[in-house]
Amino acid sequence: MDEKPSFMPSKGKVPKGLRGRLALGLASLGAGLQRGAAMMAGYSGNGSAGGYDAARPSTRRTRGWRPGEGSAASDVLPDLPVLRGRSRDLDRNNSIARSATNTKVNGAIGSGLKLRSVLDQDVLGITPERATALQYQLEREWEIFERECDFSGQLHFRDLQRVAFRSARVSGDVGIARRFVTRPGETYGTKLVLIEADRICNPNRTADSARLQGGVAIGDVGELQGVHVADRHPGDRWQGLSWSYVPFRGPSGMRQFLLAAEIERPGQVRGVPMFAAVEEDLKQLSSYSAAEIKAA
Repeated sequence: MDEKPSFMPSKGKVPKGLRGRLALGLASLGAGLQRGAAMMAGYSGNGSAGGYDAARPSTRRTRGWRPGEGSAASDVLPDLPVLRGRSRDLDRNNSIARSATNTKVNGAIGSGLKLRSVLDQDVLGITPERATALQYQLEREWEIFERECDFSGQLHFRDLQRVAFRSARVSGDVGIARRFVTRPGETYGTKLVLIEADRICNPNRTADSARLQGGVAIGDVGELQGVHVADRHPGDRWQGLSWSYVPFRGPSGMRQFLLAAEIERPGQVRGVPMFAAVEEDLKQLSSYSAAEIKAA
């Protein structure tokens, strides 16, 4: 009687080698399906298919952490009024915040930035003696301008620098406008006006749009064209604000308005207070310290 080939299993029996190969194939198929599902989930936007642990939504530390993917305008502009108010409150009443601001101002500005004129005598075609004399003359004229440059007539230029830097750090940004007015007894008519961040806002509190964001007018191709400035601070008790439009550059192309801010993202038009990320921590620390002192 002919024998069955060894590779032909008898009825109802499966060789151990074939059973193992079948199990291995099913396991590989299952793993492949899981990888495919993970990749599809990653493409759908939950980030689970990448190599970054911080993007995985299933860990204990990141579960429920799903921040939005807003633009610079949508992330910054709605929160600015609250952030400014809290930042100024911390700068007034929190010793840590106040010390941090003073350290920033003293480190960056100190007693004020000074002009040190250095002329290129070869380009100007003058002698070294003439270049030195012109340098001294320019520095003397600049000192006269520093004493007269404040439009309000209150501050020296070095004081304007400190106020502008402090306001930009605490409030997020500050406006600097160039004006021209001649007054008796003064040599130069060019003046500087500091404008607090709150005064730069949309007229009549209109909503932000693609062409107007946080008081800043934006052109068709994305260039910043100018700002809308309220005639006084919105926090004043008087009623009836009015707005004026101030272009960044005048008809001749000369700069007449500067919005000094630390820009961190493309498309961001307004600055963020430097305490924005730590306002809650500083407030909690202040409350804790006050409670500890009271309980002592």
